[in-house]
Amino acid sequence: MLKMVSGNPGFNKKKKRLIVLFPPKEKELDELTLRLQRDGVSPEASAEERELHLEGSLTTATEDLQTLRTQQASEMRE
Repeated sequence: MLKMVSGNPGFNKKKKRLIVLFPPKEKELDELTLRLQRDGVSPEASAEERELHLEGSLTTATEDLQTLRTQQASEMRE
């Protein structure tokens, strides 16, 4: 399955790469469901709401990781 990004299937303009998504396995779905429940997302939330929440979590984690990498690089220069 290809993800639609900015009207183009599977193409992320910002990163300039193709995003190919495969259907998750049952174990992965269970893990995602547990994560959503821990984060307080209702089991009745729409697929779009769940996706937006997970995307936001991923964005935050990515930004945090970049901050840590920048801090580590600064410390190594000192």
